[in-house]
Amino acid sequence: ALLPHLMSGPLHKATGPAAIVASLVQEPAARRLYRRLVEDPFVARRDLDADAVEVLVRDRAELTRRLDEDFGLVLEVRTEGALAYDPDGELTDAPFPGAGTVEQAALLLVSELTDRYDPEPGADLHVDTAALDVLLGEFVAAHARTWRRDYVRDVPLLRRDVTSLLTRLGLARPSEDGLMLAAPAARYRPTAAERSAT
Repeated sequence: ALLPHLMSGPLHKATGPAAIVASLVQEPAARRLYRRLVEDPFVARRDLDADAVEVLVRDRAELTRRLDEDFGLVLEVRTEGALAYDPDGELTDAPFPGAGTVEQAALLLVSELTDRYDPEPGADLHVDTAALDVLLGEFVAAHARTWRRDYVRDVPLLRRDVTSLLTRLGLARPSEDGLMLAAPAARYRPTAAERSAT
């Protein structure tokens, strides 16, 4: 019964995929925003049109209520955008933080980058490939006995997979010479208990 909340009209009336895509362009801003918040881990304010930003500001309480009732998602709205997350981890296809070398390396990387460079609230952070490789190399040296061997031997492979994970989660974007860490990534700084467990 959740599909109607995401579709702009009945599927049986669509003449094909192009008709479905065309209907998405014409749907109201509130529905477009709702769909984005359900589908994407993070929606950057800069990626929203003016109507969607207005809905986010004006109807925030209603969005929060609907996301919680329909999907059990918690809405966080900040300067940089909105995050609708699943506190129980039941809806995600990519749990983060999570177990595994890439997930642990990504969490350590986010923590170290935000601690080291202390970006302005709401600002993204550019980190070049050389700096990423140095940090990941330090993590590999510290965790070589417990991390997957292929990543321990190949830091650039680990960098590519960590960047890919953070990109899928909407927490980073690859750049020509490294990555751009999105401001919401800072919310994933590990606690002291998480740091000692890795």
